[in-house]
Amino acid sequence: MNRAMKSFQTVLVFLQIILFTFSTCTQKVTRQSAVKQGQKWLLNQRNKDWGWGLRANAEAIFTLQLVNESWYNPKDSDSVASVKQMNIDLLAALSRKKNLDLPRWYGGKLGQYINGLIATCQKPRDFYGHDLVNLLKKHMKQYPRFYFNHMFAYSWAIIALCNANEAIPSHFQRKLINTGLHQKFSSQFGKDEASMVMIALNCLKKGHKQHKAISRTKAYIIKDWQTTWKNEFTASLALQALYVTNASNVFPSSVSPSLDNEVPRYDQVLRTFLLRALKPNGGFSNILAAFHVLPVLAKKSYLDIRKIKKKMCHKLAPVSDKWPNVTTRTTITLTIQDKTNQKNSYTELQAPINSTLLKFLKITQKLNTNFSFDGETSSFGIFVTTINGYKASTADREFWQIVKVDSDGNVTPLQKGVSSYIPREGEHIMFRLQTY
Repeated sequence: MNRAMKSFQTVLVFLQIILFTFSTCTQKVTRQSAVKQGQKWLLNQRNKDWGWGLRANAEAIFTLQLVNESWYNPKDSDSVASVKQMNIDLLAALSRKKNLDLPRWYGGKLGQYINGLIATCQKPRDFYGHDLVNLLKKHMKQYPRFYFNHMFAYSWAIIALCNANEAIPSHFQRKLINTGLHQKFSSQFGKDEASMVMIALNCLKKGHKQHKAISRTKAYIIKDWQTTWKNEFTASLALQALYVTNASNVFPSSVSPSLDNEVPRYDQVLRTFLLRALKPNGGFSNILAAFHVLPVLAKKSYLDIRKIKKKMCHKLAPVSDKWPNVTTRTTITLTIQDKTNQKNSYTELQAPINSTLLKFLKITQKLNTNFSFDGETSSFGIFVTTINGYKASTADREFWQIVKVDSDGNVTPLQKGVSSYIPREGEHIMFRLQTY
């Protein structure tokens, strides 16, 4: 019995040591250290292309800028590589559909990418010749469409216009205000949607209806917050909404108990949800959690993206070899015609001025999953043998002929190969399978 009692006491002491160690380590996790660890973790989640995966790059980039507004610098190859990957994402989608009439890019996602461009001192009104602001407004007129069918996504579009310092048309404002007034939120993700609406409402012109919509949305968000803010996603979005609305002293310097039991204080939510969401390595359950939580840990909101533009962009000298504008690039159209005379065209293909046709082919292959090519090296450069999986048969005396197509549809065979021919602005180049 004594031996069993001693074993039990030993185990008890051991458990006390573990609990004390865990408690000490937890106390060391401060908001500031969580921001630094979270930023490092998010950067470590990049893939081999220096991005975070298709359609996630913009959120990652403006999150990093909100946490550390000097993270992006045109002279820093690390940040430039990630920003370029964001641009490639968008350019690839634009090459498939110039109006971005694509389910996963319509409206809300375009709004996020516009915010990413603004956060990195680029111009959404002139993104390699594309007016993304005008395009976004066209999407908003078509609401609801595709996945752009809920106010969470619609609010992203409003926030993008706001951060771009663009006028928000009255009919867009009415839709947002009516949602807040009548609390037309999702039954499943209502708190999240309401928080995004509340952030976007703060972009609108001050007025009685706007103020009333904010007041009702606030009431919806904080109602039973202790039980309805179920995770770090909801909690962080709600804190952003309360912060930008000045609904309470949400970001206090003190951590004393709140005198207003109705409205949660920042330090309460910080302890209850946000710091507990961190893993031992400073990371999160996934990158989406980082996009929501990190700005709040840094005491920022999505509306602070416009402040980055105002504060930082004038300090960043443009680097022409990294961010060429439309006048330093050549745009062409590429068409592939197979032996059945079926044609596939790739429009608005861009490359730096004086690029060879081979460069255009490589860019097209990178940006379009439905285009591929291969070739053999000769003394004259690369000789294209395979396009879109079809290899010209030497047994059947086949080859891929390169021709230039004029505005009337007439063709002129090129006298140079892909390694030496330099397309001119607006040219239409065709590869067609021929026999000799």
